[in-house]
Amino acid sequence: MTEYPPFPFEKSEAGQTLESKEEIRKRIDALITKEDAMIQELIAKNPYIKNKHFEQLLTAIVLTTALAVGGMKESLGESATAFAAESSAPAVVSAEKAPETQNELGGVPIIEIQSLIEKRYLYPVDTSQCRTLSLENISSCLDEYSGYESPEPQKRLTSGDYSGVGAFFKKNTDGKIFVFDVPEELPATRAGLRRGDRVISIRNAEDQTELMADDFSLDNFLLTIRGKEKSKVWLTVEREGAIIALPVIERAHILGQRTFSRQELPNGIGYVRFPYFMPFVADGFEETLKQLQETGHLRALVLDLRENQGGLQNEAFRIMRYFVASGNPEEIIITKQYKDRETVIRLENAYVMDAQSNTKMGSGISIQCPTIILINNRTKSSSEIVADVLHESGRAILVGTQSSGKAVEQTTFPLSNGAYLKLTTAKLLYGERRHDIHTKGIIPDVSIAWEKKDGQSDAEFMAEHLKNLGNPEKDPQLKKALEILQEKITQSSAQ
Repeated sequence: MTEYPPFPFEKSEAGQTLESKEEIRKRIDALITKEDAMIQELIAKNPYIKNKHFEQLLTAIVLTTALAVGGMKESLGESATAFAAESSAPAVVSAEKAPETQNELGGVPIIEIQSLIEKRYLYPVDTSQCRTLSLENISSCLDEYSGYESPEPQKRLTSGDYSGVGAFFKKNTDGKIFVFDVPEELPATRAGLRRGDRVISIRNAEDQTELMADDFSLDNFLLTIRGKEKSKVWLTVEREGAIIALPVIERAHILGQRTFSRQELPNGIGYVRFPYFMPFVADGFEETLKQLQETGHLRALVLDLRENQGGLQNEAFRIMRYFVASGNPEEIIITKQYKDRETVIRLENAYVMDAQSNTKMGSGISIQCPTIILINNRTKSSSEIVADVLHESGRAILVGTQSSGKAVEQTTFPLSNGAYLKLTTAKLLYGERRHDIHTKGIIPDVSIAWEKKDGQSDAEFMAEHLKNLGNPEKDPQLKKALEILQEKITQSSAQ
């Protein structure tokens, strides 16, 4: 039997029947055992998994079924999107709180929370700060990415397959909400929403109340803009000083493979921009690579990860597989440090399983051309994995500005009251030399920033910056990347 240290929460309310500490601990042990078994079963069935200790990677797969079976799911990470998002601020605390006692937090036995922290939280906890836990102060015991989350917003924010407008949003430092990407052929594009638009207000068909965007946190704005398929929403935006009331947007079913953009640039250079790593985005990336190959635009490649706040780690791993040569023993390495163990993840080339022979079949795609990855200070989490691992393995040059510096992983655990406890459970190290970027960020090989014009406000600068991202004539970081790649293409042709 596992031995546990005593907790300072021993008292019960008069006349109240509570689970004993041992009963709660047994319940948590059973939950973790059940989830470990579920993950191991998925490992055996999943063709993308090589390493048998891929627990945290597999939580991205558990994501779609975890709530139904009572299991855990990996946090989607920090996002600024209307597709699937969490705030980069501390975890959400419910405004509608259940009664608290010395033994309970939001209706959950405190020992339940304490046991999860003790078993899974990566860092040591100063229990002197946590003796009187409440919904308001739980984050003081944990890091900035961990905390208590109420049920419904968490469920809605982390579902990766849902109905929405099909646009990515970000909140600027001055509190204003901007559109930072609008993939093609989605409702927002058809309604005329553009990158760089500042959102002024939002109105849902259900109540017809016009709500001012500046009054929302980013999370609440994203919850408001999402809804049932075919339901309607109206947006009013500011564009180049003009206030524009957009036509009605009918929400549609959004799938991850349609949530990024590509361009075929001169001299055979391909450009792919990932605003966020949605579920199934790697499937769309494979199709894009095939198209770029067919049109002769894979002599060199630009991967644009600027403004990408992360997303599903599994999708980031799948994308990196296309940079490993087929049949080549070289591997991409990621090390995960947990509280009680360390796991080394080695990525092979992307492949599919032949159903009849149950053998690996190569995808036929392996990116061996010169590659540049664009990063900036909002390149974060899973996008930093892609940038730094490919850079550390010598497969990519980095251009832009220093990245955010988040290299820890969160797991979201269901609680007995239907809410969730999100905990940092692992630290990530990249490449053979175990590069640690957490809190430091990634320094690009070529540093180049956008220049703010004299007299330009923060809002004007952000609107211009977002509007021109990916424009070869007006995007200074992309222009520099193309110069470097063109030189490499010329050198290669001369050999």
